[in-house]
Amino acid sequence: MLYAVSLAVTGTGFLLLRMAIHRRLRMGKQLLPADISAERKHWVSIALYVASVPAALFHPRLALCCDALVTVIWILPGLGIRDPGSDGAELEPAAGTTSPLRPALPNVNAKVRRS
Repeated sequence: MLYAVSLAVTGTGFLLLRMAIHRRLRMGKQLLPADISAERKHWVSIALYVASVPAALFHPRLALCCDALVTVIWILPGLGIRDPGSDGAELEPAAGTTSPLRPALPNVNAKVRRS
């Protein structure tokens, strides 16, 4: 029970951080489907942790299953972010889009000038 309570509190704090980041990305029109999917995963995780607290009092195995299900949810890669019309590849950010949260990758093929 204590495990579920501590993870619910920690998850809520991280969800608040993610929501602030999403607000910033939405304002910059850089919010991706993967970001929305991750926010959904956070809400589901917190709901499962909260549900496992009372379940731990009456059905401890059910509470452990709820906690384990959260792990499975986060292990599954990109659940719900695939484009049905694509070849199954995950969506990537548009070329040239950068933000403090998604810095541009350096061009490793560019020649370095030395003086």
